[in-house]
Amino acid sequence: MFRIFLAALASVALVLGGTTAAQASYVDVGCENEAPYRVDDPYDGDDVVVCGVTPYGDWIIRNDSDTIWGLTTRQVRMFDLYVYTVRSDLFHKSAERFYPYVFLAPGDKVVIPADAGEVEYSIQPDLAMMWIFHEQLADKIEEKTFELIGDVVAGKSSRRAALWTCSLALWNAAREFDPTVTWTDDAEAIWDYAADRVEEGSACADAWAKARKTTAEVRFPTYKSVVLKVTQNGGSFADEAIVKLSATKSILTTLGDLVCSLPKIRGIGC
Repeated sequence: MFRIFLAALASVALVLGGTTAAQASYVDVGCENEAPYRVDDPYDGDDVVVCGVTPYGDWIIRNDSDTIWGLTTRQVRMFDLYVYTVRSDLFHKSAERFYPYVFLAPGDKVVIPADAGEVEYSIQPDLAMMWIFHEQLADKIEEKTFELIGDVVAGKSSRRAALWTCSLALWNAAREFDPTVTWTDDAEAIWDYAADRVEEGSACADAWAKARKTTAEVRFPTYKSVVLKVTQNGGSFADEAIVKLSATKSILTTLGDLVCSLPKIRGIGC
């Protein structure tokens, strides 16, 4: 959901609750020992958890959802991720050229210092869509190579570039099909349209061919066995992606126009 929290207000609420750092002998629901004080509503249903290191400042935001959340403040600030997955790291490194703001991929944690002021977080619809494509491609690469995606791509910029270029190509195709893509009632039609835009000769195909030429212990799988396979209508990967897209669409429908306040990739917004 679209959430805002203020450093000062959050601290006051916790202090009035009668808990201090020295007295803490338990961990609030959803929090961990490193940050035991729950700041957000644990029953809001958005799967983003905000916990305080102390009642007076420094918060950890953890993304337990399956989608991408963007973070914004009134003053431009870059908060450091301190926990992330291999897939998240790959996605962040590629996305930073297109989206130079802080976002949380599934499994990410970020520390928000006490002097951050007002912090807003909401689903970033563009990255949420790209994450779905990125995940499907990574899943298929692992299936074809019998190796984890981090091991297949490690140290090979051309391979990371291929994964990102094809995710971006699918996202661009989806946007071309429907500018409000994440609200569509026909996710399967978007998938079919996107598949038609990544045939041989596309930027995605060219990037994949370059990655295939990279010498490494693990052979990079063929374009046909990954990209074209993933985009086949009715395949298990496409079906899983459609389910995830539909779930994201449901959340975004609830949020309405509020998500449009976040920065968008290449200026494309709601």
